Amino acid sequence: MKKKTFVYTAFALLAMGFSACQKESAMLTFTAQTETGNDKTALNDNLYFEWDDNDEVEIFNTSSHATFSVTPRQDNRIWADLVGQNIGEAPYTAIYPASIATSTVNAVTLPEYQQTTDGNLHNFPMMASSNTNEILFTNLCAAVRISLPQGTAKLQRIEVVADQPISGRCSISNYTDGKPYAVATSDGSKFAALVISNPTANNNDEYCIALPAGTYHDFDIRLYSTEGAVCSKTVTSSDGINLIRNVITTFEFASAEFETERVARLAAHAFSTNNPNNPITINPTKIVFHYHSN
Repeated sequence: MKKKTFVYTAFALLAMGFSACQKESAMLTFTAQTETGNDKTALNDNLYFEWDDNDEVEIFNTSSHATFSVTPRQDNRIWADLVGQNIGEAPYTAIYPASIATSTVNAVTLPEYQQTTDGNLHNFPMMASSNTNEILFTNLCAAVRISLPQGTAKLQRIEVVADQPISGRCSISNYTDGKPYAVATSDGSKFAALVISNPTANNNDEYCIALPAGTYHDFDIRLYSTEGAVCSKTVTSSDGINLIRNVITTFEFASAEFETERVARLAAHAFSTNNPNNPITINPTKIVFHYHSN
């Protein structure tokens, strides 16, 4: 009886141990570091981007992929622990933020709308490849810093229109330094915008937006204030404006004059049921405004 009890107990312990191993192997953990460079606004004194607590990374191997949560290290937030479902063995490819990942590691989708809080640009696109559980990210884009005169009106968003696509689907290619970078495809959008979180508390005069590296010739930039006014700026060069991967390019404006946004007033007037000149009820399904001049 004692011998049988011992065998049963040993078997039970073995089964429990095997179950625990299975439970542990269901998760996978990586350590991740960001790339240094003048490319973001959320930089520490050593020009490194610091991770956010709500960040997510998409990690691929040759047969699967999963979304990993990010836990920044409190003593050094350029490092983070990534935890997610065990997708199997290396090699691994990681894409940050997870929201730009597609079904393949050969393409990402750059959003039309980016977010900034207190001058810090969120979710600057990054990518990494690794054969181990240590991941060293590099940046997929260039950045444009829009520098305005001190005391410029509080902004709620900045819109950028370029002479070639700057958002939407991008293929991944190798840059001149051999590192991966995002290349906008011809069917992408020439529009991108930076949305300022909590704009009424915003006192920044500099804003960064992530754009694909490449040679451009003109940018139309529109600044929208919290008061409903707009300021239009143009940056143009016949020789080309080179945006470089992992480098920030500054567009500095000596003045920023805002005017009431006439388009908003026109829309409110033309489609108001209280308009005595237009008493009929209009239910438009689409309104298109073609911006031409001030």
